[in-house]
Amino acid sequence: QQAALVEEVSELSGMLKELEDTLLYELANSTGNILDNTELIETLEKTKMKATEISEKLEEAKTTSAEISVTCQAYRPVAKRGSILFFVMASLSILNNMYELSLALYMVVFLQALRRADPDGILENRLENIINTLTLSCYSYSCRGIFETHKLMFSFQMALQIMRGEGELDITHLDFFLKGNLSLEKAKDAPPGDGFISEQGWHDMQRLITLGDEFSNLTSDIRSAVGEWRAWYDLEAPESHPMPQGYDEKLSPLAKMMVLRCFRV
Repeated sequence: QQAALVEEVSELSGMLKELEDTLLYELANSTGNILDNTELIETLEKTKMKATEISEKLEEAKTTSAEISVTCQAYRPVAKRGSILFFVMASLSILNNMYELSLALYMVVFLQALRRADPDGILENRLENIINTLTLSCYSYSCRGIFETHKLMFSFQMALQIMRGEGELDITHLDFFLKGNLSLEKAKDAPPGDGFISEQGWHDMQRLITLGDEFSNLTSDIRSAVGEWRAWYDLEAPESHPMPQGYDEKLSPLAKMMVLRCFRV
């Protein structure tokens, strides 16, 4: 609609300019008394009526354009998620040149997701349906064309960029998750338990407890309930189970992985 409207406004503006030029030409080339030139007066009347009609259509076009802009703004969250996913998919080429992705090809996936998303009369629900369908479509499409060894990295990168786009990613937390404690100063006390936490993991925890109130009591809590933490750590997939001492309620998914990282290094 916006594209058609721009084309219509351009055409109407051109017609209005043409009418003005015709009017000026007729006036400039008229001879004798203008009032006696009935042909010129008729041309002037027709030009005036046409110009008025065009001006009204241009005003209507402005109103329509404003309405379209409002509607477009409502769908901006979809465009935002779409741009995030495109750049994540395009970045796969860093891993392998075969993963190159063109914008034209991505638009095929994007438009298919729009058609597949469940319709809903409530705008918020419709937006959620589109975003969820688009995210799954992009993930499935990419995973069909990349090696198994790169799928987990792709999933992680997609999750991080979505969190970043939503303002939910703490860069300090991400930095710790990737690098751990880079300080050369060793922990003052030994790790608790029978060695299920390594020296490096305990060293990392000394940094982790300084990154927020939710981590501040972690080392003392582990010391007070070593058995619970050991049992949780020994699970096949501890990240899929509730953390001891109610930490599930305190921590975001990334924060949980930061804690688990300290156990696994």
